[in-house]
Amino acid sequence: MPKHFCIFFATLVATTMPVLADCMQDLRGNFYCGRGQCTSDLYGKIACSGYEDGGAHRTRYGKAVCGKGRCVRVSNGDLYCSTLEKGSAQLDLYGEPRCEGACEPASADNCHTSPAGTR
Repeated sequence: MPKHFCIFFATLVATTMPVLADCMQDLRGNFYCGRGQCTSDLYGKIACSGYEDGGAHRTRYGKAVCGKGRCVRVSNGDLYCSTLEKGSAQLDLYGEPRCEGACEPASADNCHTSPAGTR
């Protein structure tokens, strides 16, 4: 295999992988996309974060919720997300959420999902 082809293929894979992470297929085979992570609710409905690199998770009750930034789940199952788009979130040594900017509860209001091919 020519060296140039290998470099081209590796570059193609590396540049398309983040795009694929923003879409998800539902139970009927339709694709939905958002600006951040995607998840499905208890009934298979797709929800994606409306914010670039935002988090999307299912609550302990099966509801899909999203964040402006990344999210973390605390010990009681609640989800907290960074208030900043592309913001990070993690748990500290005591299991408390720590977020870039501030932390806020994940919310369905932060979700925005479009059928693939639209924005």
